[in-house]
Amino acid sequence: RELRAQWDVAIANLQAQVLEIKQKNIDSSLKALLGQARTEILQRTFGAWMSTNQLAEQRKQREKASMRKFAKMFEIGAAMLVKEGFLAWQGEMQESQARRGTDKSGVAKDKKAKAMARILLGSESAATLRAAFKAWRYT
Repeated sequence: RELRAQWDVAIANLQAQVLEIKQKNIDSSLKALLGQARTEILQRTFGAWMSTNQLAEQRKQREKASMRKFAKMFEIGAAMLVKEGFLAWQGEMQESQARRGTDKSGVAKDKKAKAMARILLGSESAATLRAAFKAWRYT
């Protein structure tokens, strides 16, 4: 009987150890699976963030390109307006000179130029119009 009792105690200890090992294996397996799932979720999240970030960067590049294109078109449009304004001013000056009888270096021409410059460019001076015309003429 005593031997049987020791045998039963030894078997119960072994069963407890096997159960503990199984539990540890299950725990470690679960931890490994959770770690893999967590890693996969992080990778997917990071991948989604990277693709969103890349899309945002591409959108910024497109916006910059369109802004440069707009700025170039604006410069061309402004140059055309200055050119048209200058041509209108030149025609007006020729008519004015014919009516007043002043030559190219006359005082009336300079006053007219300043007045036309104010009309064409708001509060800008005639010097601005002349500089714009010179820039246009040499381009």
